[in-house]
Amino acid sequence: MRGLRSVERPGNERPLGTRKRHMNRGIIGLLAAVLLYWCAPQIARAEMDYAGHGCSRFLGRANEALCNTQAGHDACMAELRRGRMNYCTLQGQPDRAARRATLAEAHQRLLDARCVDSLRGRSSFRCPDETYASMAYQRCIEYRNAGIGIGCRRLPNLLASYADRIAAQLEGKVYGYAFVVSKRGETSVERAAGSARLQQDGQMAMSVDVSYTLASVSKNITAAAILKLLAEKGIDVDAEVAKYLPYNWTPGAGVDTVTFRELLTHRSGFRCLDGDGVDYAGVKRCVERGIVVADKTRDCNGNAATAGAIGCYQNHNYALMRVMFPVIRGTLVKPVLSIFTPEQIEKEHAIVMANSYANYVNAELFSKAGLPKLSCAPTDGAKQGLAYKHAAPNDNGGDFGDMSLVCGSQGWFMSARQLSRYFAALNESLGSILPNRLPERMRQDLLGFQGWGQRATPYGDVRWWWHGGFHPAAMNPGEINTLVMRFSNGIELVLIINSDFDPAGFDWGSAVTNALFDAMAASRQQVP
Repeated sequence: MRGLRSVERPGNERPLGTRKRHMNRGIIGLLAAVLLYWCAPQIARAEMDYAGHGCSRFLGRANEALCNTQAGHDACMAELRRGRMNYCTLQGQPDRAARRATLAEAHQRLLDARCVDSLRGRSSFRCPDETYASMAYQRCIEYRNAGIGIGCRRLPNLLASYADRIAAQLEGKVYGYAFVVSKRGETSVERAAGSARLQQDGQMAMSVDVSYTLASVSKNITAAAILKLLAEKGIDVDAEVAKYLPYNWTPGAGVDTVTFRELLTHRSGFRCLDGDGVDYAGVKRCVERGIVVADKTRDCNGNAATAGAIGCYQNHNYALMRVMFPVIRGTLVKPVLSIFTPEQIEKEHAIVMANSYANYVNAELFSKAGLPKLSCAPTDGAKQGLAYKHAAPNDNGGDFGDMSLVCGSQGWFMSARQLSRYFAALNESLGSILPNRLPERMRQDLLGFQGWGQRATPYGDVRWWWHGGFHPAAMNPGEINTLVMRFSNGIELVLIINSDFDPAGFDWGSAVTNALFDAMAASRQQVP
C-alpha cells in the first residue's frame, strides 16, 4: 500500500512547490538525455580512436615521461584494451570535471595521436605543422622519433645551443646585435651583445628591448595585415588590385591585370624607377606608368623567374599595399564637392593612407600579439638604438628618422623581443592574428616571405622560410640588418644587427641557419 501513495490518480493534486520540482526534474532529465544522445557516440568514438592510436605519447606535461619508454606505452594500451581507461583517465583526471573537456580539445588530441601513429617505425619526421597541440607533444615526437635520442626535456638545451652558436658567429663582427630564438613562442632564449649607442652618442649597451627600424622585415608585417584585411572583406588574394586604387589615380597599361598575390610575391610586373620613391607620389607615378605584362614572369634581370620563388623584388609592391588600406576599408571615397586643390588632396591622401595602414596593423596584429602601440618612427629619444658603420667608427649613428609616410615596404620600429612576440603569434595556424590557417599559406606561397630552403637531416627534411631587412652603410649613417626565420620544426629566429660586418662580405644568413643544424647534430651526439 505504501507504494500506491506515490501514484497519481485523476483528480489528485499536488502542492505547487512539488509540481515545480518535478517539472524541473523532467526538463533537466530531458536535456540530459538529449545531451547524452548527442555526446555519447562522439566521446565513445574519440575513445576508440585513442585506443587505436596509442595514448602515452599525447598525455601532456603531467605524464610526459611516459613517452620515453615503450613499456609505458604498452602498459597504457593494455589498460585501454581491458576497458579500464577512457578519455577522462587519459587526461589524468578521472572525475566529473574532466568530462567537461571540449570536443575541440578531443579532436586536436586525436590529430596528435594519428600523427604519432604515422611515425611508428619511421626514421623521419613528417607530421604536418597544424597537428601540434602541446609543447610536451612537440618535444616528444620531434626529438624522440626513431631513436634519435634527444629527450623530451632537452628542447631548452637545444635552443640555448642554437643561440650560443649564433652569438659565436656574430661576436666581434658587428657593433651590436640582439636576437631571440624560440619554439612556437615558448621556451625563448635571448641574446644581445655590443653597443646600441657608441661613446659619441652616449654609450648604451645593446639589449633585446632596444628598438630599431626593421627595414624590409616590415614587408612580412604588411603581408599579414593585407591578408587579414582581405579575408575580413571577402576579397580573394587573386583579385585584381585596380578597383582598390585611390579614385583620383589613372593606372597605366597592364595594371588592371595585377593581383594581390602578385604584389605579395613581387610578380606584379612593376619596374619602378629609382627616382620614384616609396612615398605616395612615387608609388602613384610608378602605377600610372604601367607595366609590361610579360615582366610578371621575369626576374629583375629579364630572365625567366624561378618557379616557387618571388619574381623581381620591388619595394613599391608593398608600398602600394599601404596606399590601398583606406580604400579597402571603405574610409577613402570620392567627395561630391571639394574646395581643395589637387595638390592639397594628394597631401591629405598620403597622411590618411599612412594612418589607416598603421592603425590597422596596431589594432589587428600587434595588439593581438600582446604588444603596445608601435610606430614607423623612432620614439625612444636618448634610448633609441642607432646604426653604425665600420668605415666611420667615430661618426654619429643614425636612427633613419620618421618613416610613417613610406611605411609598408620598410619603416616599422621594434625591439627584438617585440618582433619575436609578433612573429610567434603570426606563425601559429590557430593563433590570435590570422584566421583559417593563413600563416601556413604565407609560408608555402611566399606571401610576405622572401625565400625558403630545405635540408635533409636525421629528423627528416627540415624547411625554413625567411625575410631579411637591409639598409646599407653606403647609403646611410649606419647599416641595419634584420631577419625573421621560421623552421618547419617550429623553431623561430628574429635578429637585429646595427652595423655592417667586419670583415665585409660575411655570409651571416647562412651562418645563422647552419647554426641550428649544428646544434641539432650536437644534441644528438650527446646521447650515450
